[in-house]
Amino acid sequence: MTTTTSLRLQYLGAEDAGIAASLLFQAYHDDAMFQRIFDADNENYEQRLRALFREELDVFWQYHLPVIGAFDSDLLVGVACLQTPDSPLAGGRFWNWRMKMLLSAGIVSTSRLLGKEQRICQALPSDNCYQLSLLATAPNYQGHGVGDTLLAGVESLLEEGGSADGVGIFVSQQRSIQWLENHRYQQIKQLEFANISGTLMFLHR
Repeated sequence: MTTTTSLRLQYLGAEDAGIAASLLFQAYHDDAMFQRIFDADNENYEQRLRALFREELDVFWQYHLPVIGAFDSDLLVGVACLQTPDSPLAGGRFWNWRMKMLLSAGIVSTSRLLGKEQRICQALPSDNCYQLSLLATAPNYQGHGVGDTLLAGVESLLEEGGSADGVGIFVSQQRSIQWLENHRYQQIKQLEFANISGTLMFLHR
């Protein structure tokens, strides 16, 4: 797997669950989309967010979906989670996942999350594509090329991954659009979930 900086990329496994979930939690804690979905004003917001990343990572590894980690020496500083074209996650979740999320996050937050994922899946320009579900950099490594390195790894995986048409990603932060365009991602569609708007972007193979 290639890199664009001195950072090292490797696939993460279940043994990395704790540190990967912690990094995702830190990176997405103040994200407006997740704050809306999981109700940041609720005293259980952080508990719900931690539960999401714990359950998401568990499903990714259970179904052997790629989770890429960026390392500075032995320190995990970035994570990218990819759904493959034949992913069983596309637009939905399993009964056991739904039950766990209902118990930890509640019916409203779980419904919002599932609605978001279904809308994104339906808006993708191809059924035969990857979806970059989560892309996170450790807060103290922002601006140091971690995201660029992860995107290089994603593109490398796309090139090695057979006949997939490309990879899609939904972003809710305006500053991410220009950055992704610099990596050849194109704006596909504007979407809105829970009164938060964002942009679906796509990198064609």
